[in-house]
Amino acid sequence: MRRLPLLLLAALWACSKPVEEYKEERSPFQLTAERIGNEEPCSRLIPGEWSPSYPVPSMRSGRLAYRVFFSGWSGRPGAITLYDAQGDAAFTPEGKVLECSQRPGDRKALPAWTMPENFEVRVRALYASIEEMGRLYARGMPVGDGDRERVSAFSREFSALSAGYAASYRSLSPEFWAWVEKNGGAAPR
Repeated sequence: MRRLPLLLLAALWACSKPVEEYKEERSPFQLTAERIGNEEPCSRLIPGEWSPSYPVPSMRSGRLAYRVFFSGWSGRPGAITLYDAQGDAAFTPEGKVLECSQRPGDRKALPAWTMPENFEVRVRALYASIEEMGRLYARGMPVGDGDRERVSAFSREFSALSAGYAASYRSLSPEFWAWVEKNGGAAPR
């Protein structure tokens, strides 16, 4: 009988392992963009269940900024309905919100969309590309041959991950998408 508690203690000790520390895989830029709805004035205007889109580079008074739209969803896992853009925001690369608003009108359901393989990994890579494209765009010059392929690859991946929101993304920054098209890429379709 005395050996049972010792055996239990030995079993627990043998099965225990140190808790692995959580490692954030998202970049500071991605975290900023994903949390923009929680910042003032968006936190007062945008419902918490609306998700921000991927940011799109834009120029504001000669300085780089990013624009996002917010959209809602309904349903349950496996049967989710996504809705078109319902709000907008602009923010600096450092995360300062420049403007935030809701769009008037009824929400419009989007066509069904299937999440692609390796979605989270691809999204993290897309955020890095968005940040890079923002820097290239802010220079205000055409890109060199080496960067043309990166612009093209960025635009293909952006379109692949934009889930039926092509028109909303194009409307965020038409000048950026014109720059993309001039430099080897294409706006979402």
